[in-house]
Amino acid sequence: MLSSARNRSGGAKPSRFFLSRSSASGRAAQAAFTLIELVVVLVLMGTLAALALPRMDTDTFKAATEAQRFASALRYAQSLAMTQGQRHLVQITAPRSYVFKTAGGTQVKDPFSGTSASTQSLDSAVSFGTLVNITASIIGFDGRGVPYTNSPLAAASLQMQVPVAAGGATRTVTIDPETGRVDVQ
Repeated sequence: MLSSARNRSGGAKPSRFFLSRSSASGRAAQAAFTLIELVVVLVLMGTLAALALPRMDTDTFKAATEAQRFASALRYAQSLAMTQGQRHLVQITAPRSYVFKTAGGTQVKDPFSGTSASTQSLDSAVSFGTLVNITASIIGFDGRGVPYTNSPLAAASLQMQVPVAAGGATRTVTIDPETGRVDVQ
């Protein structure tokens, strides 16, 4: 139904369109989904989820997470060395564990547990690989943040690398000898 009326100035008002109840409910019924359509969409979503789930590799996630955590531990030791003006180090004590120490061998409070005599452990499915350019499993930093390694505490001359592996996935923590930058690759 269309209606047209004149306004006070004598001009025509714009037409208005009115829907009757039957046509409004008819349009609402056309806009709804049927049960069959909803079931088809749910089946398709389930199929896509089943295909995508195996692609989410937990080993890659674990290796990346533990590599980032170990890199944070190295940055913490570097920060302690620079703020306290004395050498601090991280010593890898086993294939899955490490400890914070001063150059004199005193264990330092670690940022994760808050205790000073604890060994940090990697996730049970993760371990350190073969260390590159690191002797005596020591990665330390002097008061300027310069990295060093081995027991006579010599400054590092080559990039140090610590592989962190979980299953078939490996991430490598690198320490630059000139800048002391700790990075995960």
